[in-house]
Amino acid sequence: MVHEGSTIYIGSDENAVVGLDYRRKGVENVCVTGASLWPVSGSWNPTLAMVVLPRIL
Repeated sequence: MVHEGSTIYIGSDENAVVGLDYRRKGVENVCVTGASLWPVSGSWNPTLAMVVLPRIL
């Protein structure tokens, strides 16, 4: 099965594109959410999680 995924590096070190708070490093007022944060996905449809992430931030 194939679901959305990405290679955006998320972490607390200086090489990470997105911080652990889902904010884009070096850019103000930008949050990255959804499947772009997941380098791999499970076998179930991640749509519900993608909808919920922006709502809780």
